[in-house]
Amino acid sequence: MKKQNKNTLASFKSAHDPSTRHADKIRQGLKSLAAEGKEAWENEGEFIRRCGLATHQFCNFRDQFKEYWVDIPRTRSSQIRRAWFGNPKVAAKARQ
Repeated sequence: MKKQNKNTLASFKSAHDPSTRHADKIRQGLKSLAAEGKEAWENEGEFIRRCGLATHQFCNFRDQFKEYWVDIPRTRSSQIRRAWFGNPKVAAKARQ
């Protein structure tokens, strides 16, 4: 019986390529947020912590996931700039 090699290009990139690793962490964060409920959301700072990334790592990937976040106009009492949703359809409704 032939032994299957678990060391593939995908596993290499997942382990060693920051662009793949960081995007995977964001996908896991979105999945985790969606598991909290259909309309679950959190501000970007909380979501970055959920993903386990630093802000400078996260900001390079934000546009890849633009269907999941909503810009929030700043007010004097609000420090939140973006809200992330676990469901892109709910995010689209929030933009309206």
